[in-house]
Amino acid sequence: MGADSSQNQPKNQKVWRDGSGKAIDCQDKLRLLEQRLAEVRTMASETLADGLLLGVEETQLRQALRETTDSLANPFAAKPEAKPEPEPEKSE
Repeated sequence: MGADSSQNQPKNQKVWRDGSGKAIDCQDKLRLLEQRLAEVRTMASETLADGLLLGVEETQLRQALRETTDSLANPFAAKPEAKPEPEPEKSE
């Protein structure tokens, strides 16, 4: 068996896997993902701080942040096929 490509990644970096379980080893993809996650962390941290300053209870804020991420739709998920419109009846 070949070596797992996740061995090439730094020990502190999370191993990201594709749908088949294979480690993603493209450094450009990994760098982009880490940048996006850092942006989300920053925005979530600022939202938490703002809410606390406004007097909102911390547990409720954290729950709202979880619900927000849980509600995100997969933009690549299979979409149900649209049913074709019935053809208008022809009158003679």
